[in-house]
Amino acid sequence: MNRQPAINGKKYFYQEVIPVEAKDTMGAGDSFISAFLTSYFGRKDFEEIKFERKSDFPWNNSDRIADSLKEAAEYAAAIVVKDGSLGFGYDVDPEHLTEVLHI
Repeated sequence: MNRQPAINGKKYFYQEVIPVEAKDTMGAGDSFISAFLTSYFGRKDFEEIKFERKSDFPWNNSDRIADSLKEAAEYAAAIVVKDGSLGFGYDVDPEHLTEVLHI
């Protein structure tokens, strides 16, 4: 079972990995965390929250965390189906791999 966890200090949240035919997984983790943070903190209602007490901070919002995890998984799944971490790739002959990697 592959799933991504998050915790708000009290409760664990899990998001199942979305099955896709991955072509390149480089950047999958970066894509996941950037999408999670963008979803979580980028919501319009986040700016309207007043934090008078620590318990007011939205980490306690279970729906927001679950929704952001789902959006992050969907975004990461969309990224890994592309060739190359930047959307383009090229074939490398294994015999010349050390030349390409400069090692």
